[in-house]
Amino acid sequence: MCTGDKPEPVGQCRSIFAGRFDRVIADEGHKAKDKHTEAHKAIALLEAPHVWFLTATPMYNKVLDLNGYLEMLYRNEWERPSAGEQGNDGNGQEEQQSFKDLKEEYAHYSSTERDDIFRTGDPDDLPLHLLNPKTFRSFSKDGQIAADVAYCILPAILKMICIRRDRNDMVEALEEDGTTKMIRIGDAIPPYSIATVELRMTTKEQAAHDQYYFPLVRRLRKPKGSTKEANPSDGLPSVGDKTPRVDMRALRRLTHLAFSSKLERLVARTGTSNLSDDISK
Repeated sequence: MCTGDKPEPVGQCRSIFAGRFDRVIADEGHKAKDKHTEAHKAIALLEAPHVWFLTATPMYNKVLDLNGYLEMLYRNEWERPSAGEQGNDGNGQEEQQSFKDLKEEYAHYSSTERDDIFRTGDPDDLPLHLLNPKTFRSFSKDGQIAADVAYCILPAILKMICIRRDRNDMVEALEEDGTTKMIRIGDAIPPYSIATVELRMTTKEQAAHDQYYFPLVRRLRKPKGSTKEANPSDGLPSVGDKTPRVDMRALRRLTHLAFSSKLERLVARTGTSNLSDDISK
C-alpha cells in the first residue's frame, strides 16, 4: 500500500501484511536477489524478522548477486563503528587502513569453522556486522568483485547466512517406536556411478549439425573488428586471433545444437532470444 496515485519507492510504501509473518520462506529465492525486482520489494515490505531463501543458485550471474539477500537480511542493530563506512574511493590513510583491517576480519572468519563462529551463542559476540550490504559492495569495482577478494570475504558471509547439509552431516532421525537416533545423511543415499554412452547421429542429422556448427564456432570467438564471413571449412579460430570475449548468443546456440539440430532450427525459426535476460521474462 502506497500513498498517492503514483507508484512510490519501496521505502515510502507499507504492506497491509507488514509484521504479520514471523518467517517468510521464498522458494526459487534467486528471483528476489535483485533489490529492484517486484519479488524483492514484496518480501521486504512484509518486514518479517526471519526470511529463508530456497535456491540452488544463490549467485546466479555474479558474486554481487549476494547483495540483494544481504539487503533483506541485515539489521541496523548489527552495525559497528566504521563498518560499511569505507568505500573504494577513500584516499585517506586512515580509511585505507580501516578497509585493510576489515578485509583481514573477513579472512579470519572465512578460515574459521562455522560451528566455532556460532559457538558463543551470544548474538552480540557474532560478527554480524560483516553482513552489511554497504560493506560488501565496498569491495566491488566496476560492478565486479575480484576473485582473490571474493575468496577472502565470501566464506565468512556464507557461513553466517546459509543453512545447508552435506553427506557427512549427522542428523536426528525418528524411529517407528518413537525413539530417535543419530544417522549420517550419506548412509541413506545410494552410491552413484557415471557412465559415458556414445550416441551417433544419422548421416542426415550429422550434415544438419555441421551446417550450423562451424559458422557458430567462428562466431563464438570472432576476432575484434573482423568482417570476414564464416565458412564451414574454416573450423576453429586460430590461436593468434585477438578475441576480446565470448559471443553468448553463439554459445547458447551451440548448446542447442549439441542436443539436437532440430532445437536450433526451432529457435532460429521462432526468432526467440536465447539470452538469459530475455529468457527470465
